[in-house]
Amino acid sequence: YYTMQYAAKIGPRGAVYAFEPSPINFAQLTAACASGPTVTPLQMALGKSEGVLPFAQGADTIGATSRIVAAADGASVDVQVRPGAARIAEGGAKAPNLIKIDVEGFEPEVIEGLGEALHEPALRAIGIEVHFGLLRDRGMDDAPAALEKLLQAAGFAVRWTDASHLIAQRQ
Repeated sequence: YYTMQYAAKIGPRGAVYAFEPSPINFAQLTAACASGPTVTPLQMALGKSEGVLPFAQGADTIGATSRIVAAADGASVDVQVRPGAARIAEGGAKAPNLIKIDVEGFEPEVIEGLGEALHEPALRAIGIEVHFGLLRDRGMDDAPAALEKLLQAAGFAVRWTDASHLIAQRQ
């Protein structure tokens, strides 16, 4: 849904990179983006380091409950995880101007994996859906405050638009 909205906004000269680790959701993303020549769907998760992690597909049809975690029923699939900075450095994605993050409790790893790209002046804004309960379940109660500090240290003004969404804009 959001991928095609962003593609429409940027026009033919821009590029949208949509990272989706779920095999089921990736198939839906690929079908939805088939008519978007500026969209590059990538079947992988972003994180702070290279690797493979277990991914549990949620029961809903839009992936809102899917996340990087071993499923209790053993139905996890392994997904590739790459740092965003590595994708940019190898030319697998252009340096971003805008980032939207909705990763069901994996927010700190995605931000950390951006590395120096987080400090690039061309990166103007980051929108993050922060999943407090999932972070708490992971023992990361302090992660939302740490995200704020990290973003502020990178030169962003941070504001919460509601109880679970923050926007970081370059000052």
